[in-house]
This record gives sequence, structure tokens and C-alpha cells, in this order.
Amino acid sequence: MLRSFDDFVARVGAGYHHREPIWGENQAATSNTIIAGPAVSASRCSDIPPMDTLPTGVTAWIPSFVSFASSQATCALLGKAIDLGSLTLGNGAGGASSFADGSAMPTLTEAGVSRVVNSAVFAEVTTVISATPGNFTITYTNQDGTGGQASPSVAITGGSTVRSMSPVYLASGDTGVRDITASSRTGGTNPSGVLKFWGFIPIAIVSTIPLNVQGMPGIRSLLTVAPHVLRLGANDQIMVVHFNASAAKMGFGHIYFIGDN
Repeated sequence: MLRSFDDFVARVGAGYHHREPIWGENQAATSNTIIAGPAVSASRCSDIPPMDTLPTGVTAWIPSFVSFASSQATCALLGKAIDLGSLTLGNGAGGASSFADGSAMPTLTEAGVSRVVNSAVFAEVTTVISATPGNFTITYTNQDGTGGQASPSVAITGGSTVRSMSPVYLASGDTGVRDITASSRTGGTNPSGVLKFWGFIPIAIVSTIPLNVQGMPGIRSLLTVAPHVLRLGANDQIMVVHFNASAAKMGFGHIYFIGDN
């Protein structure tokens, strides 16, 4: 396991490093919030392919540096995304909603202590939402491991753009989610569409200025600013989420990894 800068330099010198491009667009219209309540809108913009099968001699990929630019001023979250489940609102002909369970937030070991990661929840539109979709709630396990917690009932905005996202409010006093165990829809008129729920393990927060206003890409050295070195395995999904995504945005950049031994 890499523990010092000399270890990292030696691994780079031995060729155990990797670079992935970050690119994409959110394709969002001006009105792209999927939930009427939260004041902060977001969208899934740039994607990084799932981590490839680990090569011989590499036990995990450690993010070491990220650079990211956007076509508009934005704050972007770069993180390991955890699929917590999805809600199919209906089939457009009076069908009931259905929830497909996903994964729970994983356990990490820090300072010799293992703990379950708690996360905010983001709902992403993955299939177009009909004009009168109704409301939805999630049932979840909170940051203290208490199950059966219910979120407030939240109105879904009809006609939401695919890839648009919004944070999901939690019950009063709760600050994070370990797992989503159920979700359901009420109301609406023969709704259709799908919401996917994501949890995140943050890698970096990057702020950018529009490049057409003499902007500069956001740059983060993750080895010098992060107290915890995140190790990523095969098939881990890294996602970039733009906040205050009130219009279509392009995003591009790159992230470097060093192979752990």
C-alpha cells in the first residue's frame, strides 16, 4: 500500500499510472429541475468510463490530480457514484410505480476505524417524465443506522430533461443516507418516467469560470489536499455533477490515477 510521496513517485516511475478524459454535456433546458422544493438544481454532465479491470501489479487506482473546465460558471462535484436504486413512476397507462433496489453505501476504513459512508441523495431523470407525474418519497436508513426513515413527499416537475438531477430532502434531523430500501409515487395522471437515486463518495469539488470569459479550469492536487486517499476498484463509476445547472453546459478535463500496489 502506498504511504509516502516517495512511494507514489516510484510507482509513477515504474509506469503504474493512468489518465482518463472527462467530457460531456448535460443537454439541459433552462427549466431542468426535477423536484419543485430544493433551491439547488444540478445535472449529470460529464462522465468518466467505469474503471477498467485492474492490470497486473495494481490493486486499486488512487486519484491524484484533476483538471476540469466548463462552458459556464459552475461548481462541480467529482465523486464515486453509488447506485442506490431507481423508481419507475408508471407505464403511462395507469400502472403502479415500482422500486428496483440498488446497492448500499460502502464501508471505508479510516485511521483504523471502519464506518459506513453517509451520503446525500441525488435523483436523476433517466427516462423522460410525463407532464403530470405526481409526488414521490423514499424510505431509507439514516446516518445513525436507523431504518424506516421517510423523506418528505416531494413534487416531481413534469417534462424534466433526461440527466437533470436534484437533491432529495430527508426527514427532519437526518444528515445522510446509508441505504434506500423503498420508494413510491402518489398522485399524477397515468405518469411515466424513471428516477435513479445516487449516493456519492466525493473525490473533489471544482469551481470554474466560463472559458469564454478568460476563464481557467479548476485544478486540484488530490494527494496534497485530501486527508483520505480514496482507492477505486474495477467497475467503479466516477461521475461529474454540475450544480445550479440552469442551462446546457459542456464540461471537459482529465483525471490522473496512480496504481496502488
